[in-house]
Formats: sequence, structure tokens, C-alpha cells
Amino acid sequence: MFREIGVRILTDLRHHHRVASCDPLNNDSSFREVFDIDTNPNATPAPDVVANNAIKAVERAARILSAFTVVRPRLSLSELTRELGTGKQTAHRYTKALRAVGYIRYDPVDARYSLGPEILSLSTAAQAGLSIFTAAGPFMERLVLELNETAVLSIWDSSDSVVVIRVDDNTTKAIRVSVSEGSRLPLTDSAQGRLFYTFMDTDEHPQLASRIRGDREMRTELSYIREHKLAFNSPRGQGTRTIAAPIFQGTDVIAALAVVGTTDCVPHSIDSDVAEALSLAAAALGQHLGAELSRSPQQSAQTPKLTPAKPTTRTKGRSKPKPHPHHRSDPLNTR
Repeated sequence: MFREIGVRILTDLRHHHRVASCDPLNNDSSFREVFDIDTNPNATPAPDVVANNAIKAVERAARILSAFTVVRPRLSLSELTRELGTGKQTAHRYTKALRAVGYIRYDPVDARYSLGPEILSLSTAAQAGLSIFTAAGPFMERLVLELNETAVLSIWDSSDSVVVIRVDDNTTKAIRVSVSEGSRLPLTDSAQGRLFYTFMDTDEHPQLASRIRGDREMRTELSYIREHKLAFNSPRGQGTRTIAAPIFQGTDVIAALAVVGTTDCVPHSIDSDVAEALSLAAAALGQHLGAELSRSPQQSAQTPKLTPAKPTTRTKGRSKPKPHPHHRSDPLNTR
């Protein structure tokens, strides 16, 4: 999402920079200083210097925006300064510029910043640009109807975490597990993250690959995930479990589809009804996305016809599902 935000920021900041520079009544040099970093104001900067400063401005603005998370939605100037890695005066100039274009807001009561309304429109535009976001909707709805558990769609942006982009928790249970859209999951300590870790291109991510080179337990786990195309996670003390399956487009894993529920309802087994339904849904979504590559935009926009599934009924006398050979009571948090 922040690639699109970066382009929009650059356009908006340049616009305000021109306004600040041309208006003789405007004594606020915040916008001008954002782009005149490390340059002599009395000299005409070279084109490459201007370009480098503009890139630096966008990178810093994006760093400020990415500091806000679901867990930390409100931040002080001191916290933003630490995230930016500059002096407080420089951070203040950037926050003023971002406030002017609606990307962040400032609450004078508690002196805290939060994301502004313009971010919502960018988020909507970014989601619309992800074919996986739109295509996954019917498949997730069907999965929730069949299992009566929460379905979660995540993508990886090559960072140390996985981003949740869509959640369907429209279950009929009195107690259900909810996951916030936009939240980030650890790359090595979540089922979705380990899926991406398993199928990532090690040549493109040599540093990530080197982290597990000496971790035999982790490499065993990733080999199991590669073989069965399923990853499990049961955070200690939470009573919840996540099963995640990869979504392929061609030979690339572009997303992870997961089911989240209580440990009583989501077994730690590849042979369970939950694991089987999830695998089928992820495979069907991948086939749908692969078919879209050879279809026209008009055809791709059509919603696939899916036969509604009946909720799964589990018989009381059913034998206990067999756990996979590397099952641990807490596979992700015992390190």
C-alpha cells in the first residue's frame, strides 16, 4: 500500500511546496524545507540533487506513516522522531506537511498523532488494485459458511512481517476469534509467515534464508510445510489455533489463506475437516487466479459461481485426528 502512498505523497507535497514558495504571505517554510534538505538555498540545485531529495522526502514520509500500527495507532512526536531517525525539528516539519495533505492528524489534547482520513481512500484504492483481495471474497465466505470459523487472507511485502488484508468472521458462534485487518504477523512466529518463509526465493532474500540455516527445528518444520502445504500455529496460553495454506499464482505464492479458531474446534492435524476444507479453498482460489491471467478484464470482473456449502457436522464418535509428526504443544513460541 505504501508504494501508492509514496507517489501520492510526492505529488501532494510538491503541490504544497510550490504554494509555500510562491505565496509571499506564507512565512511557513515547512514544505520548502522538506525538499531543500542538504542543499544550499542560495544555489540552484542540480536535477539529480533535487530528485534525491524528493526520494528522501518520500522515504521519510512513508517511514512516519508505517510507524502507525493496529497496536500503536497514536504516537507522540518523540516516538515519530525515533522512528524517523532524525532530529525532532526535522520530524516536526514532516508531520506538518503530512497533516496539511490529510495523511495524519494531531490531537492537541494529548499531543498525539494518528493516521488521517486520506489514508482510508488510499487503503481502499490499494485493496482494489490487489486482484487477490477481490477474488478471495466468495471463497472466504464459502469457507466460513462451511466451517463456521474465521477466515483470514494475508500477503507478504518482503519485510519481517505478514500483512492481514481481509478478514471474514461472520460466524454464528457465541465465541469467535477476530483478527484486525491491517495487523501484522511475525514472519517466523505465525502460520502465515512460515508459509511465505517456506516458499520464498532464497536468492532474492539471502538474509532471511541465513537466519534459519543453523536452526534444524525450523528447517524441519518448513520442510513439513512444503510437503503438505499447510502451516499450524498455537500461541501459548491463548487457546487459539491458526491453520494456513498457500495461494499460488503460477509457481509463486502470492497470499496465505488461513482459518482461525479455538484449539477445540481447529485440530492440529492435516487430516481434519478444517485442514481439508482450507486446502481445497486455497487450491480453488489459486486456480481461479491462474484462469484470470488468460481472461479479459470484463471476464475477470465477474464473480465465480460457487455452490453454497452446508455447515460441516462433526460426529461425536469420530476418531481423534492424527497429529503431524512434528506436532508440538506450542510450535512457534518455544524457541
